[in-house]
Amino acid sequence: MSHTRGQPWDHGAVTESIQRARATTASYSITIRLHTGTDPAVIGALAMKVADGGGITTALDIVDSHPDRLVIDLTCSAADADHSQEIIDAVESLEGVRVHKVSDRVFLMHLGGKISVTSKVNLRNRQDLAMAYTPGVGRVSQALADHPEDAPKLTIKGNSVAVVTDGSAVLGLGNPLGIKLLVDQGMDTINVASSISIAQLAALRQVIDIPIDLYIEAPDGLGGFTRYHELPEIIRVAAPIYLKFGLRNAPGIYPSGTHLDAIAVNQGRERVRRAAIGMEHLAHTAAHFVMSDVGAPGLGIPVVRSTQAV
Repeated sequence: MSHTRGQPWDHGAVTESIQRARATTASYSITIRLHTGTDPAVIGALAMKVADGGGITTALDIVDSHPDRLVIDLTCSAADADHSQEIIDAVESLEGVRVHKVSDRVFLMHLGGKISVTSKVNLRNRQDLAMAYTPGVGRVSQALADHPEDAPKLTIKGNSVAVVTDGSAVLGLGNPLGIKLLVDQGMDTINVASSISIAQLAALRQVIDIPIDLYIEAPDGLGGFTRYHELPEIIRVAAPIYLKFGLRNAPGIYPSGTHLDAIAVNQGRERVRRAAIGMEHLAHTAAHFVMSDVGAPGLGIPVVRSTQAV
C-alpha cells in the first residue's frame, strides 16, 4: 500500500485503529442508510471513514440510483453503542453525505420476538382438520387417559423440558377436554377467557368440578368485556364460580410502586363499587343464589334458598 511522499504514516493512529477494530462485535452491528452524491469514489471514502474510526465494514450496497444522488446501505460492526455513534458521525462528516436513517441489526432481529409456534401437520382440507383437531384429538386424548405411558409418543411431551401453567386467563384453553386434562394433573381452579360463552361454560362445568374464575368486567388488556347482564345465567350454569370485577378504561399500574399508590387505591375502591353493582343486580334477578361467607375455609357451594326471585 503506498502513500503520498512527504506525508509519513501516523503509526500510532494505525495501531489504535487496528486494536479498536479487533474489539468490534456483531452485537453492535448497524446499517446506515445514506444519501450521497453520484461520484462512485464515495464508496471508498465511506469504507475508509469506518476503518479510520475503528469499525469493520461488512457490507456496502447501492440500493438505488438517481440522476442527482445515490442511496447506499453501509453495514458495519462497532465495539459498543458509543462507538456506533462515533462511526455515524464520522460518516456524516464526509462532504455530500447525509445520514437518512440508522438501523440496529440486533433490534431488527428481535422485532416481534424470535420464537414462533408452527404446526408440524399440514391442514389442507376439512378431513385433515377433523383428524388433527376435533373430533380426532378427542380419540387421542381418551387413549392417553387409558394409557398415559404413550404421552411421549403422541404429544409434545417427548420434546419438552417443562410445562408450567397457573391456569391463567391468558392460558387460552377453552376446550373442556383440554382443561379436564389439566385438572387431572392437579389444577384446582381455572381462569377462563372473559369472552367465553354461556354454552361453553355449561360444557366446561359438565366435565370439571373445580371453581371457575371469570371476569364480569375485564380490564382492557383482557378484552374489556362487561357481562353484568349475564350474571344470573353465568352463576346458574357455572357455579361454583369466582366472579371478578376488573376495570375497563383504567390505566395499567403493574408493576406498581409507591408513586402509583393513589391510583391503586382509587381503582380498588372503584372495583368494589362495580362488585356492589353486580350484587345489587343479583339481588333483583337471582336472590336464590347464595354467596360463600367471608373467610370460608373453601369456596362455598351455592344452594337454593328459594325458588322465587325477590
